[in-house]
Amino acid sequence: LTYLVPTVFILASADRPTAMSLTLVCRASHQWVLPVLYHSVELSTPSAIEKFHSANDTYTTDTTRVSLVCNLWIGPICETMDTLLLYGSTYWPIAIIDRILWTCTNVQHLYIINLGQSEWYRLEHFIPASVEHIHLGPVHGGFVLRNLLRRPRIRTFTSALSFMRGDEVRDLVMSPDLRYFRRIMTVHPLATIPTAMLGQLACVADSKSFEKMEFVFCGPAEKGEKLLRSFKECMKEHTRDPRVTAVRSEETDWVVFLHKEFLQIKADYVGAYLRVAREACSLVNMCCRIIDRHLGICGVMQLKRRDSHGLQQTEVY
Repeated sequence: LTYLVPTVFILASADRPTAMSLTLVCRASHQWVLPVLYHSVELSTPSAIEKFHSANDTYTTDTTRVSLVCNLWIGPICETMDTLLLYGSTYWPIAIIDRILWTCTNVQHLYIINLGQSEWYRLEHFIPASVEHIHLGPVHGGFVLRNLLRRPRIRTFTSALSFMRGDEVRDLVMSPDLRYFRRIMTVHPLATIPTAMLGQLACVADSKSFEKMEFVFCGPAEKGEKLLRSFKECMKEHTRDPRVTAVRSEETDWVVFLHKEFLQIKADYVGAYLRVAREACSLVNMCCRIIDRHLGICGVMQLKRRDSHGLQQTEVY
């Protein structure tokens, strides 16, 4: 029963409006819910970006809350979403996003969707040093590790619907930290396999620490399977390295594909947080039982000592 209350609060906090209300119940519920509320932050509109910044501006508030952010999504959550954050839109509040990235110092997973390629250079200097997994698209700006001034150790990089230069790809593959490089493509009637992309596969053989380069095809099943087979045949002409693979996703919308991944990271955290909370409560219960047992023994011993000195038996410890 001891862990039931925090468990109920944590599960209820999976819904953001509910979580906001639960933080106001009492100090204990605030402490239980806050990590779940801030672990994964989704900013899919300009107003959401501005509200998050104003509520957590570290010039006027404690930095504890923003330090809890580990999984950050900036941009629309599907291709058809009605949002002002369109590709190349002037509604992107770049200066505010810079500030958010600067203050969220514990972000590990970062998704930036629909940012125009001409704006990327304004963000790359602010990418937190804590980031290990970064996902960009479509047609993102040039991604060069040495341009990330805060020197994050990127382990996973996703490039969606983007052309990348050969030196960019090689720089990533040869990085001592990068383990997984994913490129997402969509299937449409005019979809083709870029020759330049195939020519970039050979560099994988030169890396000893790199683990996997994966091409993910999103789109209708029939056309997706056809393009996938064609890609695999072309791939064999450029590399036989087993670390280079290609798969088809059931999702037709590549943004939804990534957003589901974002939500899964959040779900995994909530599950792990619940397990830790239960284990902690079980440990507290065990300690309480040990203390109660110890006090009970001491009470009996003290009662017997007093009895031997002729004290009244009604004195109970």
